[in-house]
Amino acid sequence: MQQSYQCPRCGASVTFGAKSCGNCQTQLNWQQQTPSLANNQNDQEVSSVSSDISQLERRAKSGASWFFWIAGISIINSIILVAGGNWHFFLGLGITDILCYVFGEGNWSILLLNILIAGIFVLFGVFGRRFHTWSFVFGTALYVFDGLILAVIGDWFPVGFHAFALIFICMGLIANHKLHKLID
Repeated sequence: MQQSYQCPRCGASVTFGAKSCGNCQTQLNWQQQTPSLANNQNDQEVSSVSSDISQLERRAKSGASWFFWIAGISIINSIILVAGGNWHFFLGLGITDILCYVFGEGNWSILLLNILIAGIFVLFGVFGRRFHTWSFVFGTALYVFDGLILAVIGDWFPVGFHAFALIFICMGLIANHKLHKLID
């Protein structure tokens, strides 16, 4: 009789000795034990590892979700500023606000450029939620650069919020790194 275990990543049933999970394709590393000896020990280890993986996945996805908020609020800010509003939310990108101020109200073509810039941050969020480390790294770097632009012009309240958001994005990056370390 074949022993069946749970995949540490997705929880699907896998046969002892299988090289990868048939459901999520996670590579499996089996200790050189017979299934009967490994059963009790592996059940506890798999349960613990599965719990750790789930928690790290939630943290990484939460960190990546900040990129969606940044992009969405940036688009809203751009619409407000291009339409002639004199206020905006502080969560968005400073560069999109600056472009709106430089090119003036009523210039709806600048909105397309701002949507493109915000779209890049949406992609960071999409790929970050799929646990791609590069998206966290580049997204964080661009958001830091955006915060530095705001610091240079002296817009300190949004700089503070950039720092606040970056804490959570970096927590997602750390969780993503630990997740990859645990799975690999």
